[in-house]
Amino acid sequence: MNSLKTKILIMQQIKYLYFVLCLAIILFTGCDKGSDNTDGELSIDRLESISLKSGGEETSIQLAHSNWIITSIVDKSNNERIKGVVSSLDDQIIAEDKFLSLNGLGKLGAKFDNKGFLITREIPTRLKIKVEENKSGKDFVFAIVIETDNVPTEFVFEQKPQ
Repeated sequence: MNSLKTKILIMQQIKYLYFVLCLAIILFTGCDKGSDNTDGELSIDRLESISLKSGGEETSIQLAHSNWIITSIVDKSNNERIKGVVSSLDDQIIAEDKFLSLNGLGKLGAKFDNKGFLITREIPTRLKIKVEENKSGKDFVFAIVIETDNVPTEFVFEQKPQ
């Protein structure tokens, strides 16, 4: 009889520890979502438009999952897709002068006479965006269009001129 009570007590303790562990995992993975980050990282659930400084600035976007692709980069001043260079993470050129898109890890870059950017996907859940100085005399507004489960999401970046 005492052995049965001991087994029941142990099972209750295991259930309690399992519950606490599950709760901790849920809290720690969910608390970061939508929080204000001070390191330039943005979360997909609160992102609408991002203003960047005229000089070269870098920011990143943290996404909740990894099953997405970059379908295009669009110049919002004329709604045309941007052409540029697609390369691997170790800077091996995959394609030049092509409409920018990326399925997997790699880099997308575009350089114009007076502005430019580099978008890097080093890990499946994060994008780094680095812009060059904007010497064009007008706002540079572009969008990164990602798609997950056939649903597009647009991240709009606005960079003021220097």
